[in-house]
Amino acid sequence: MKDQKQETEKKAYMPNPVDTSAIRLDDSLMELAEKLAENVHEVWARQRMNEGWTYGPHRDDHRKKHPCLIPYEDLPESEKEYDRNTAIETLKGILGMGYTIHPPADNRTAVPVPDPFVDYLFERLSQPAPRSLSELQRIWEKHDPEQWRHFPDLYRMLAERIIRTGEPLFAYDVLSCGLKHFPSPVDFKGMEEKNRDLYVRLHQLLGLSLAQSGATLQAHRILKALYEKGATDGETLGLLGRTCKDMGLAAEGEAERTEHFKAAAGYYQEAYEGAIRSGDESGAGYSGINAATLGLLCGAKKDAEALAQEVLRICMEKAEADERIGQDIDYWRCATIGEAHLIGNRIFAARSWYERAVSLAAGMSREISSMRRQARLLAGHLKGDPNAFDEWFPVPSVAVFLGCGGSSLTSFSGRAEEEIRSVIQSRLQDMNAGIGYASVSEIEDILFLEEMFRRDAEVNIVLPFSVTEVRRMISEKADEPSIEARFDRLVQKAIRVFELSMECEVGNETNIEFASIFMDGMAKLRAKWLDTEIRFLSVQEEGIRGRADSPAASLQAASEIRPSREIYTMLFADIKNYSRMNENQLLLYSRHVLHEVARIIRHYEDHIALKRTAGDGFFLVFNNFIAALQCALDFREIIAGKKWEDYGLPEELSVRISLDAGPVFTFTDPIVDGIDFCGKYVIRAARIEPITPPGEIYASESFAALVTSQNDGAFQFQYAGQIRLAKNYEVARIYHVKPS
Repeated sequence: MKDQKQETEKKAYMPNPVDTSAIRLDDSLMELAEKLAENVHEVWARQRMNEGWTYGPHRDDHRKKHPCLIPYEDLPESEKEYDRNTAIETLKGILGMGYTIHPPADNRTAVPVPDPFVDYLFERLSQPAPRSLSELQRIWEKHDPEQWRHFPDLYRMLAERIIRTGEPLFAYDVLSCGLKHFPSPVDFKGMEEKNRDLYVRLHQLLGLSLAQSGATLQAHRILKALYEKGATDGETLGLLGRTCKDMGLAAEGEAERTEHFKAAAGYYQEAYEGAIRSGDESGAGYSGINAATLGLLCGAKKDAEALAQEVLRICMEKAEADERIGQDIDYWRCATIGEAHLIGNRIFAARSWYERAVSLAAGMSREISSMRRQARLLAGHLKGDPNAFDEWFPVPSVAVFLGCGGSSLTSFSGRAEEEIRSVIQSRLQDMNAGIGYASVSEIEDILFLEEMFRRDAEVNIVLPFSVTEVRRMISEKADEPSIEARFDRLVQKAIRVFELSMECEVGNETNIEFASIFMDGMAKLRAKWLDTEIRFLSVQEEGIRGRADSPAASLQAASEIRPSREIYTMLFADIKNYSRMNENQLLLYSRHVLHEVARIIRHYEDHIALKRTAGDGFFLVFNNFIAALQCALDFREIIAGKKWEDYGLPEELSVRISLDAGPVFTFTDPIVDGIDFCGKYVIRAARIEPITPPGEIYASESFAALVTSQNDGAFQFQYAGQIRLAKNYEVARIYHVKPS
């Protein structure tokens, strides 16, 4: 009877929450409610993930898939309302029970308290699974500096994750903010051990991010200062060895090169000895083999061979121990063993271990390229030919598909798909294609991309217009009903999809020409980065041909003003410390600095479509991007090369310069009664300049691609990373510009 009564009560249960109908929340509490709603979602998501749930487009309780395991900001509005109602009713319930809610006092004096969102971040950033760049960007954009001040380890964890994604300048921004929480000057030896370890690690990551972005000298200075404070751990020494080695590789003379290599060998040797004392086998292998290689290159053959032999012994003992317990050997340990054999001139053994390393690193093109780069140093010394061992390291080639040689989205081929697909398969196999670039205007493009995915290759799609617009175009021209679905699958699976213009009402031909040259340049930049071959395929009447050269492409300057897009280059420049000048210095600036700038501009007059100056800024539009780049280099050289204090100007006078290129509109400005330019690429060039460090030239990805396509090898573009542009315009991929 008792059980029946309980069951009846359960069925008759009616919820009876606190009556909050008469309670109204003011604006500050509504703002708090939104924060609580987000936190409700974060707590729910964490609990689900702890139970093994993952994201899925549809809820599946058996497979533990849920469509709401996404950031709060990406939830549908209907789902957000559930969380908001929970938060709002909680706050109203608190007030309805007689409690009061007061805003916190000065946050700066607040003592950190447990925070579910901070706990979530620590847990999320600690998980071994890789985090997407978009997720890391959202974490940074939403971070609260005052909150993170109490949990500075979050800066380290986030930066480490970002560096793994290959975005060093993004990591640099995070680390710079994290280091602001340490006093300056810092009492290094008097710091608590925990704080000192974090201080050292943040500086190590800062140096690494700079080294990866091409700012080798700046990275070396930061790491050297850390070393001089007393940080003599293996990580600091290894990074110092790396920067010295990089400076040696960039040195022009043999004496300078050897000097840097000797310094690098010394740091690696010190790291090796420390690793041996502490029993760090992995650290000993890495630092020891680098010390041995650099020692050999500096002429210390006997010592280098002895050290390599010792490293070989350590690595072999570790490998044999791992195999006894069934643990696989790492590719980098195999490469270290191969390098040790190579230092001892045991070519057959070296090849065997390198080939094993390459096999274990299958699909890791960057790592294989790194092995080859190190082997080339030894090959040049031992054989007199840096490329003597290249065949041991089959780095996949970059394949660019040129379709039928046309440049418009107007028709699809009527050839039998399977026949064309078979030939594409054969050509891709012959060229060991691992990275692919293509547009989507013909059925052959789709076949190429599908075959690249079958090879588990990296695929990049370049579209002259938006995805939506290209889908509409191919749908109208194709006879096959499934073409849209096939196109959508390709776009979803691609590593990157470049939408170069979101409109197509005017200037179609220019956009398509721009996309073709952009794709050519991006493929060449990728091939340079991996130090591998670039191969071009095109469909001809008699079949598919592989080509070693890029498609001929030239950019014509606009010869008349008309309401259509033409491809131009925009240069923005800004003089640092201009605003600090007194009135007399401003007059001297106009006489001396502007005189030098005008002299440079006159040299490029034939290529300049617009020139404008305002105070400390310059805006130039070029019809030739090589001329624009050379002009930028000349600007930087003349500003950096003069002792401006001799002219009564500030000593630290420097210029920051930005470059961008793409299809822009020309029009007649009714105010000045002259030609002017507008469009996305003009705005972006203006937004790149404020985030450019003084003394540097930053270029957009499109500018780097266009220059590389047309003038391969004459200039260096060092990828700097994804950076949020001024005025929150966008997050853009940026390149350092350097002469070759």
